[in-house]
Amino acid sequence: MSDRALVAEARLKVSPEIADLDDLIARVNAGNQNAAALLAKAGRLLGIQIANLVNLFDPKLIIISGEGIRMGDVFFSAVRGSFKDGVMPGLAEDTEIRVNSWGDDIWALGAASLVIAEIFISPIQKEGRTIQGK
Repeated sequence: MSDRALVAEARLKVSPEIADLDDLIARVNAGNQNAAALLAKAGRLLGIQIANLVNLFDPKLIIISGEGIRMGDVFFSAVRGSFKDGVMPGLAEDTEIRVNSWGDDIWALGAASLVIAEIFISPIQKEGRTIQGK
């Protein structure tokens, strides 16, 4: 669920005066149960999608980052709960979900590491790629 969709639904179910996601989060922190239920719903949806990805690819680590990390405990408790409900037995114990407050520029570090890794591939590994058609 995107920020815009979440805010639009919050205007219908919580208050038409909600201006943005920060306003919704403030209402959750102030104890508004309708706002908390809405964030929990969004968290459950994300948890289901993460479970689907883990069921397909079996990663050992899922990192959640970006501006959405400010949604807080209500959201991430729902993420973890629906993840555990939706993931195949045995996979949940092997997968760690970590919430990090990295900046938005972390993707550039990842891209740079891929370029650097490519530079240091040995000629034998490069030859193997050519033979295999990669």
